[in-house]
Amino acid sequence: MNTEAGEPIVPKTPAPHPRRAVIAALVVLALLVVALAWHLVAQTAYDSSAATGRTADRLASAQLAAKMEPWNERFGWRVVGLQALTLLDAGKVRPSYFLMEKWMPIVFGRDATFIAIYKQVRAAEWTIDSGQPHVAHGLDPYNRFSPPGTPSATYTTGPQTP
Repeated sequence: MNTEAGEPIVPKTPAPHPRRAVIAALVVLALLVVALAWHLVAQTAYDSSAATGRTADRLASAQLAAKMEPWNERFGWRVVGLQALTLLDAGKVRPSYFLMEKWMPIVFGRDATFIAIYKQVRAAEWTIDSGQPHVAHGLDPYNRFSPPGTPSATYTTGPQTP
């Protein structure tokens, strides 16, 4: 404050703190690194769920990826596919098929591993399902497979006596 020389009194503004800007930039950079590492761990778990190996291990990897990134729908699809494969491995073909069937229109053409699992499940379900309409059709009492006046055939597995 030099008023003797005739200079006006000007209040000093505080100098900007370059340390604050550096600290803010470092915090943002650290958050980006953590987010990238988080995503890489989730992506690695997702990728390992597509690899060959035990279904339980693959399912655990897919579930980890889905927990880490619940907004990523591909991770959820993989969990559904591997849950269906687990059911199929346990001999529960129908529950496995019905679990995958409701997701198939959504996932079709978007996840190769899901489609491969679906094909396995569908092949197993096809062996169960393919004969049922024929059996049901044959057991229908209103179906008449022989013309009137012609006795229906009787099939036996033992020796036939005339």
